[in-house]
Amino acid sequence: MSATNKFPQTTARVSSPEGSDIKKEDEHESVLPNGHEIWRVERVDRVNDNPDRKLYPNPLSLKPFTPMSWFVDESDAVVAKVLVEVEEKEQKEKRAFALAGPRMEIAFDPKSCKAAIVTCGGLCPGLNTVVREIVMCLRRQYGVKETYGIPSGYRGFKDPSSWIMLDEKVVENFHNLGGSFLGSSRGGHDTAAIVDSLVEQGVNLLFVTGGDGTVRGAGKQMRKSQQTDDDELSLVFLSLIYLFSAFLFPVSLMCNTTRTAKIATEVRMRGLEIAVAVIPKTIDNDIPIIDRTFGFETAVHAAREAIDVAVTEASGFPLGLGIVKVMGRHSGFIAMHSTLGSRVVDLCLIPEVDFHFDGEGGIVDHLADRLLENDRAIVVVAEGAGQDLMEKMGAKVVTKTDASGNIILNDVGRWLVEELKPRLNAKLEGKTKYNDRVKVKYVDPSYMVRGVPPLTADNLFCTRLSHNAVHGAMAGFTSFLVGSVNTRECYLPIDLVANKQHIIDTTDRSLWSYVVFDTQQPGFADHLAFRDEQRKGM
Repeated sequence: MSATNKFPQTTARVSSPEGSDIKKEDEHESVLPNGHEIWRVERVDRVNDNPDRKLYPNPLSLKPFTPMSWFVDESDAVVAKVLVEVEEKEQKEKRAFALAGPRMEIAFDPKSCKAAIVTCGGLCPGLNTVVREIVMCLRRQYGVKETYGIPSGYRGFKDPSSWIMLDEKVVENFHNLGGSFLGSSRGGHDTAAIVDSLVEQGVNLLFVTGGDGTVRGAGKQMRKSQQTDDDELSLVFLSLIYLFSAFLFPVSLMCNTTRTAKIATEVRMRGLEIAVAVIPKTIDNDIPIIDRTFGFETAVHAAREAIDVAVTEASGFPLGLGIVKVMGRHSGFIAMHSTLGSRVVDLCLIPEVDFHFDGEGGIVDHLADRLLENDRAIVVVAEGAGQDLMEKMGAKVVTKTDASGNIILNDVGRWLVEELKPRLNAKLEGKTKYNDRVKVKYVDPSYMVRGVPPLTADNLFCTRLSHNAVHGAMAGFTSFLVGSVNTRECYLPIDLVANKQHIIDTTDRSLWSYVVFDTQQPGFADHLAFRDEQRKGM
């Protein structure tokens, strides 16, 4: 088996979430029981596609009593979707991803390897665990002794003298720490300077952990062409895209990306054998395809604790209204999961669903009913919710961006406090025994949910992601991210998630339906239009 062979377009063995394998029917396809599935594995770039390139035995395979079943075969893959139509008659090609894990042969000589780790963007529970486990896996499983931490995000590449030598002693207690030992920053990305530093310092393994700003970028356009085997033509095309990308994409988008994809592209254009691996990080959980990102469960737990505080405060006064704002610029996963985890929330507002205050289906009537019934009500709102409504109602249109190009949002939490209190007081006038007024208790735990140490579940998840990132890089994969798809870690080309966001599908059979049923809140749909649409489908 050659570690430099390209992934086949089909896979002989496709892993299901339960770990069972789909039987191979012939050399070209893997077939589900209905006999109509052909699996296409998404190809991941290699640092060198030369089939005659020298390979090295994986040090893990040389250890006594190491089961060969621990190693991943080139034909192992993870299905993209587990929900299938069993009555489907037409033969269709289905997508799958390369299964993550150690390979029997690797592309780098561990004795000559030098690794660098950089953390970018906002803080997230588990950042230090990722750093720790990359170091541990490199040293203990592969014997790579030189691993450097790049301080302060991408800007740290400019000063190699500030790089921090990481060994087992340094990172020993990292998994118990919140924040980022290496530090982070937004912006400061200079692709050419970064690659220059990697070359000058002899780094051939680069591990990047960051959120959508780190993963996003020119993405698909900047990935090596898969339609041609002519590497020279592919690199010319990539060079043109690279040079003119500033004109092809809006400034806000370009600023929004700290472009790991561009580093991998620059490396390939220079003909360098440097593996670039990404461990995606965002507590918003808004990276598509993968099941979740590390730190998300810890963030949800911290958000739930904030909800518990709001419940305590709101329960201490007649007509107590607790409002909790949590993180979630474009997706409301933290708000949704913490709402369901707490079991006491009366209204959950997320960016994916528009809402209104007054009239049928409005939030004022709903909250008034809950206040009269329970003498308190709890609202959880994601920071990106209601932005369009705020502008329509006269809030200032925000055009400023942060260093990563993210638009600075209006404060929906404070705005809800100002808008709900007078409306609810008017609605409840004379309806309580003592004619009580609404007492609003506002809780904003935004930074509390991301600066805390990771929970055990996130520590374990970080370990799996980090070790598999190391396995992939040592095997010679590059320009990839490691993520869990249907509970199995796999390797995905960066362009599959670049410039895309994962949001809650409120029309599908998702957890959002549980939120609506549990809180008894309005569905915020146009009732007549919804009814007509339902009738059309009957």
